[in-house]
Amino acid sequence: MVFKQKMCEEIPGTNSSVLGCQNQTLPPFLVSPDVFITVATIGVFENLISLVALAHMKRPLSMFNILVINIAVTDLVMDLLALVAYSLKYLPVSKACIMELFYDLFFCSMFYPLLATAGLVVNQYYAVFKPLKYQIIVRRRRVYVYLFLMWICPISFEILLHVIFSAASSNDGMVPFCQIFELPGLTIFDSAVHAAVVLFASLLVSAIYIKVYRETRKKARSVAFILHVRQKTDTQYKVTVTIGLLLGTVILFWLPGAACNVMSLYYYVIGQDGETIELKWAMYIGGLLHFANSLLNPLIYGIRLRSVRKGYKNAFCCKKK
Repeated sequence: MVFKQKMCEEIPGTNSSVLGCQNQTLPPFLVSPDVFITVATIGVFENLISLVALAHMKRPLSMFNILVINIAVTDLVMDLLALVAYSLKYLPVSKACIMELFYDLFFCSMFYPLLATAGLVVNQYYAVFKPLKYQIIVRRRRVYVYLFLMWICPISFEILLHVIFSAASSNDGMVPFCQIFELPGLTIFDSAVHAAVVLFASLLVSAIYIKVYRETRKKARSVAFILHVRQKTDTQYKVTVTIGLLLGTVILFWLPGAACNVMSLYYYVIGQDGETIELKWAMYIGGLLHFANSLLNPLIYGIRLRSVRKGYKNAFCCKKK
């Protein structure tokens, strides 16, 4: 995650709680929010192009393809919110509340890629272990219910965290909305809870995927299948590997961020408030890694999945009459 941590002292005309404020201990090109704005802009265009191709896939869409489209949407939403959040850094201090609101939305959106990838893993689990009952279990309506909950729960969770922290930090009831972001320790508390959720979800989804991968690999190597079943199994194996690459990028690019959140909590507890140069470097690098995840996903499923490749061909290539 891009960590919600105060990185420098208050500067006129800026808000100190947003990454990108001036800091002499880090290189200017890295501290500048323009780096994140540029990367987020590239991600927005890349995922928009990917969505155009996904929209041209063969109909009717399978449940798997719907979940792939959901991954593209989550990456696009995260990049858009990041683009807005870092662009609003240039607003005056009087508009800091708007900036913090979008930054919290961006922070919340980081749950979505993991949840979207988890949906693919669970879908493949039923395709591999329950092939005869797959059509009964993975129904369109159930997939849509999962997508609805996937988009609603992180926002609800973020609101609940703010309400709990606001109530616990004030003896006079709830703190006014814009003052919530100024509560001491909020960013550490929020980041630590997010880190715990990401770590737990990553371990759970990884365990399910490992089980699916082993079963799919076992079937792919078996010589007992007749030819057409063998071909179907090989396709499942390729899809499983593709899902593994998507899950791997989430874990590889997100676990360093979760680890930094834990370290932020540790430094806060011992009274240093995370103000070490090593942790600052880790925070900025971790933030860039999250964007790398949304940049790589379209390349992974765009290259490895035949249905997506056909979507690109239908969208951007001339059709023969």
